[in-house]
Amino acid sequence: MLKRFLLQQIFSTQKSINFRCLSSATIRGSYGHLKDSDINIFEKICGKNNVKTDDLNGFNFDWMKQFRGNSKCVLLPETDEQISKILQHCYSRRLAIVPQSGNTGLVGGSVPVFDEIILSLRKMNKVFKLDNASVTIKKIQ
Repeated sequence: MLKRFLLQQIFSTQKSINFRCLSSATIRGSYGHLKDSDINIFEKICGKNNVKTDDLNGFNFDWMKQFRGNSKCVLLPETDEQISKILQHCYSRRLAIVPQSGNTGLVGGSVPVFDEIILSLRKMNKVFKLDNASVTIKKIQ
């Protein structure tokens, strides 16, 4: 009986998609709000092509289309140095972020709860070689 109920819940067609905040925290923390000046700084860090402020549905929805965030900005850094600068700026301004890799999780963990900045790791796709003997990582590509 329980198994059938769970299967119905999984495979039933949902008429509306929940905002991520409706299924988790209901009160937004005392974080800063994104400003145009922040966007300008992110564009200097990552380049204009790696800062998205429109057509964000693919980032704001989870893979199963169960949860929806309300992010106004997606950052697509290409280097660890860019990530470090992004995090420094967000920390100084108390801007909340949510990291997102493949966005294929089943519980909505990579979808913003409110309006967090999405830090997409999509372009962090360099190949590394791990040397077990010296316990070092070497960038190949």
